[in-house]
Amino acid sequence: MKYLAYLIVTFFAFLSVAATTDFVPPQVWKNTKYDRTVQLIKSYVKEQVTVTIANTGSQPNQFYFFALPQDVIADLSIISVELAVGKELVPATIHPETNGNVGFVRVQLPVPISPKSSIKISVTYIYTNHLTPALPKIYFEDEHMVVFRSYKLPLAAYETTNYNFDVMGVQLAKTQEIASAEYDAQNLEADFRRDRIVYTGDGSVAPLTFMPVTLTFERNFPLPRVYNLNRDVWVSHSGESVSFEEYYELGNDASALNRGFSRIEWMQARMAQRHSFAITGLELATSPNARELYYTDLVGNVSTSAVPEDGNMYIKPRFPLFGGWHYNFTVGWSTDLAQYLRVAGKDTYVMKVPVLAGLRDCTYDNVRLSFYLPEGAVLTDVASAVPYSEKIVDLLELSYLDTKGHTKVTLVYENVVDELRSADVLLTYEYDFNARLRKPFTVAAYIFTALFSYFVLTKINLAIRPEKASSKAT
Repeated sequence: MKYLAYLIVTFFAFLSVAATTDFVPPQVWKNTKYDRTVQLIKSYVKEQVTVTIANTGSQPNQFYFFALPQDVIADLSIISVELAVGKELVPATIHPETNGNVGFVRVQLPVPISPKSSIKISVTYIYTNHLTPALPKIYFEDEHMVVFRSYKLPLAAYETTNYNFDVMGVQLAKTQEIASAEYDAQNLEADFRRDRIVYTGDGSVAPLTFMPVTLTFERNFPLPRVYNLNRDVWVSHSGESVSFEEYYELGNDASALNRGFSRIEWMQARMAQRHSFAITGLELATSPNARELYYTDLVGNVSTSAVPEDGNMYIKPRFPLFGGWHYNFTVGWSTDLAQYLRVAGKDTYVMKVPVLAGLRDCTYDNVRLSFYLPEGAVLTDVASAVPYSEKIVDLLELSYLDTKGHTKVTLVYENVVDELRSADVLLTYEYDFNARLRKPFTVAAYIFTALFSYFVLTKINLAIRPEKASSKAT
């Protein structure tokens, strides 16, 4: 799985980062070709940089420093580095030293690169909190404009020549730049297309050059954000099923309304048939062969949902969600346990569950993934494709007819995006024959005790008056 080798950068990973320094990587590389693609299609930013690097030093080198702005590193959700040829993933870590507002990712190449030799690598990363509405308040019929601030020239740790900067997913884009005679001499050409902007240049760009650029573009879609997601997974061996329940605290980072909301005006404008920056419907991924689906909120059951044959769940909140509005809801379903569980040995089982299912095109601030193992099961190992910030094991989670309690395992994640739905968590646990019989015997004992008690009570005479003597035979 591709995401297994991804470096997921979360807040706790930065606790050991040193204070800002003036670190400059050894100038032993040159970027001979630098192609940067920025995708602004979703509610977060996804970038891919493909760079050809040449060893200009006198010794073989194996470590390359990839530069990024510090504010991007602080909001990183995913970053991966792979060879452009062969797609082999290579290790990458956040370097503790910085240079002003520029940080570095230290890339370890598979083998040292000889002097005057070249290699092409591809860096893919996703970060959040960098798309903001151009106007804080608008009316729901107005066009929704979004602002993205970035840099136009390559921000690299080494000298760079021959570069492209491609921005995708921008409708009716306008740019705002900082004029500079030094940068104007770079022969940077811009090609404005329908939904993208392509910059090309062939001049030499010095290391750590930063040329800011601001893009304002039309986006008549919401910017959904889940502040908290509680994703519970209940495992039942006796029922051969697994049940999922997800509780969402949802918000929208788009523009707020500049006046009160009128549902009559909303219907007169036929906004249900137009793209809008308000959240009017949600598509959630469930499980194959999902059954017993439900959708509730704080008021009660919500009937505005549909489950087509594709297995996804389409729900409609009770009201449109504009910028600054919030909506809490719960969805749940059940499916066959065999889809997620495998036997690893005698009384040993391995469960494989995705970190996320839920919403598409969404960022998550906090995710709590909880597993409720069968009563009597003993957890032996947890492996996650996405590094978690905290693991909590609770052995006293009681449910119906429990005596000992379920083993509850909770993994806490921070700053993740919907693309991590392909990342899995592996749980290994032991569940022996005696533990399997615990609940059936317990239920049988309760029933036997109740029936026996009823039988005994029927034989006890609690009457106060003595029984009447039976009539003598005449």
